[in-house]
Amino acid sequence: MRILPLIAVVLALTACADGPDAPLATGPAGTAEASAALAAADAAQAAGDPNAIELYRRAAEAAPTDPTPLLRLGAILSEQKRWPEAADSYEAALAVAPDSVEAQRGLGAALLAEGRAEAALAPLEKAHAARPSDPRIAEELGFAYDQLGRYDRARAAYESGLRAAPRHLGLKTRLGLSRAAAGDYRSASDLLGAVAADPAATAEHRRNLAKVLALSGERARAAAVLRPDMSPAAAQQSVAQFASLAALPDETRAAAILGYERRAPALASPADTPAAAAKGWVVQAGAFKTEKTAQELVSKLAAAGLDFRVMAGGTGLYHVRSAPLSTWREARDLARRIQGQLAEDAFVAPLPQS
Repeated sequence: MRILPLIAVVLALTACADGPDAPLATGPAGTAEASAALAAADAAQAAGDPNAIELYRRAAEAAPTDPTPLLRLGAILSEQKRWPEAADSYEAALAVAPDSVEAQRGLGAALLAEGRAEAALAPLEKAHAARPSDPRIAEELGFAYDQLGRYDRARAAYESGLRAAPRHLGLKTRLGLSRAAAGDYRSASDLLGAVAADPAATAEHRRNLAKVLALSGERARAAAVLRPDMSPAAAQQSVAQFASLAALPDETRAAAILGYERRAPALASPADTPAAAAKGWVVQAGAFKTEKTAQELVSKLAAAGLDFRVMAGGTGLYHVRSAPLSTWREARDLARRIQGQLAEDAFVAPLPQS
């Protein structure tokens, strides 16, 4: 479906409606052009047309005082895991509408997905203060605190969401994993056990319970939890992998429990790192517990014409990193290409002097 001509069509219809003396329909910025641009972008998005992103950008230019096109653009970019661009869009929306809860939440979620939990706190806190009963915001805020090791604050966020949505499985799961990351396996297994027993529970919910049970030494029970979803041999192998997490350093183990990989945060600008601290830049596309998984990603990147390699890190993880790049902008553009083209996470990091 061709969407690009739609702006001109909508503008023509708007100008002709009800005769030449009829007042123009006004868009969010008070112009027919703004209304037509947003309508065209919405139509493109509804049709699944990739031109929707560019059309929302045009709509934002046509309506510079309205955050709506920027919010919708941020949502599309987030769906595509283009986190830096999504964050830029939500930041632009906040410049127009500083009190927009959706812009605050979207910015916080994008920063969190980008690996920047500390930066995500401020917008998520503002969104949570405005909508304390929104379970989605409570879950994202709690997860940001979890990634920073601030488990008491994470627990408070999750519990605030559960007061409004007591049956929310996502919040219950996050609270259970948070307690496990803090070392309270008994409380965590009770919470995750209740989640796994829910009729709406999935294999992933049971996997989380098995992970905590294995870490607490209850291997037989962990294997029994997994057996509805896999063979006995596969269940035993998974339990052994979960139990092996106990040997990891505290922060790495907590990250594995919570379900994210610890990584260097993406940089908002080269000013985030002193110039003397870096002699170049690299893009990290992932960090994995096994070399095989890391190599699989390297092969996928190579098929797209990208030069990456596996590097063993000091925490026992295998990092997938690019060759050194001379400028931050080159590294940022490569990270965005990976996020947009391959839907893989990618993060910019400085190459230390050595």
